[in-house]
Amino acid sequence: MKEFLATGYHNTNDTLPRSNQGKDINRRIVYASYEMGVGKEGIAKLCEVLNMPFSMAKLTWYNHEDMLFEAHQDVVLAMLEKNREEARKIAFEEDGVDKNDTTLAEVPVSFDGTWSKRGFTANHGISFLISASTGKVLDYECISKVCNMCFQKKATLSEEEFDAWQEQHACDGNYGGSSPSMELEAAKRIWGRSQDYNLRYKYMICDGDSKSYSAIWNFYGVCDLCNKNEELHKSPKEYEKWQKTEEYKEWDNTHLTGTANCNRVIKLDCIGHVQKRLGKALYEFQRSASKLEDGKPVKGRQGRLTKTAIEKLKKYYGKAIRNNVTRDISSAEERDIAVKNMQQEIKAGLYHCTKLPDKERHKYCPPNSWCKFKKGLKCDDKPHHLDPVFIKHLEPIYDRLSDPALLSRCLPGYTQNANESINALVWNICPKHRWYGKKRVAIAAASAALHFSCGAKAKHDVMEKAGIGVGTHTETASKRRDSERVSQAEKRSNEKHKKYRLARSQARKRDENMRIQKEGTTYEAGAFNL
Repeated sequence: MKEFLATGYHNTNDTLPRSNQGKDINRRIVYASYEMGVGKEGIAKLCEVLNMPFSMAKLTWYNHEDMLFEAHQDVVLAMLEKNREEARKIAFEEDGVDKNDTTLAEVPVSFDGTWSKRGFTANHGISFLISASTGKVLDYECISKVCNMCFQKKATLSEEEFDAWQEQHACDGNYGGSSPSMELEAAKRIWGRSQDYNLRYKYMICDGDSKSYSAIWNFYGVCDLCNKNEELHKSPKEYEKWQKTEEYKEWDNTHLTGTANCNRVIKLDCIGHVQKRLGKALYEFQRSASKLEDGKPVKGRQGRLTKTAIEKLKKYYGKAIRNNVTRDISSAEERDIAVKNMQQEIKAGLYHCTKLPDKERHKYCPPNSWCKFKKGLKCDDKPHHLDPVFIKHLEPIYDRLSDPALLSRCLPGYTQNANESINALVWNICPKHRWYGKKRVAIAAASAALHFSCGAKAKHDVMEKAGIGVGTHTETASKRRDSERVSQAEKRSNEKHKKYRLARSQARKRDENMRIQKEGTTYEAGAFNL
């Protein structure tokens, strides 16, 4: 009886505390197992080690799961409504518009998808939409290709009985597309219902890994010139001709200043993912090329394109973009100047890290900057600096990744770090290496959205809704977790701590490379099968 009373506030006259037809302690166990990502077998192992009995029937467990699923859905819907209203309020304040209940607000959002299994063969996919203004979840979508109930009924019913049952069944696994296309489908659904919430997701921050933007760019209706722009994009030569016309300049200016009568969704790129593209391109060149004009291999030690050199170049490329971020652009001329400055610093990152004569080596380095030569100091070669022969091969890669259209989408300086963070939260609750049904994944998505937007205290509303009271120990633990989370975030955002983490990471990589060079190849698939 003491154990039961310790789990929350109960009437002391009750001999068997219950909540919504289920024992209080049992529902807490099910909820705790889901929050920890261990499931029923994980709790059974815990009880085994603690020398405690655990005999909860499967049906009882699933009944508690149903109650928790409904509680999560009710609480997360209320939370999403508050988040949307907050995003609308900020959008109206920024635009200086008087709002009413039906006014559509245009907000910038970050969108990304994640899957329940690595390798793009997953049965379940989740996509989150996060406000770039508030950093809170505005909407999300769970998509599934399988339904456990359908599998069970197929095994027990005849074909005629199954068809009759299926007509009345709301199937969880009704998506018939491939796993990679789940993100695209989620984008369609989320943008499709956005105006029901009096919102337009006008600016889409994405990573360019899927065709999601292609599916929703004209969702709110676009002008004729936007349709022409998309058509001409398919023919590069025709598009280049159109770019020189007055019609294109007018289209570009009116859309940039927001004076066009057009509701086109504007694409913005995540700086982090754009930075990774350079690393990927350099690693591909490293693998594909053998020997260069100087007779030496691409790989090697000092002066060659090593892993350390690639990581340095990638870091400098990302830094060049971040150093030139600006959101206060009111004309095409201002944008072109900002992009040109960005292109120059990107090119400086390559030339500065190449062993060229001083005049040529530092011709792109910005004045009054990080370059020692521009400050009148001696600029010595470093181990990661490349031999001159690499300029010819790497410059085309840099030119491709310095395309004005790409860099203009990076000017606002947005990232998808928030999406990566919430994706990690989901799979902490619902680990990828285990199989789960749609309902279990949906609970994990709702729990992650609540925790990401409101902190650990968000689970209190779920517990109250599920009929399990919130005690003093629960409140104390939630406050501690939220406090530690904020403290850790502030610490990690500190510049001094960032430099420490970077130095520690570089030292670890450098030590590992030295060990590999000293030992030689000790592990490679099939290499030692003599």
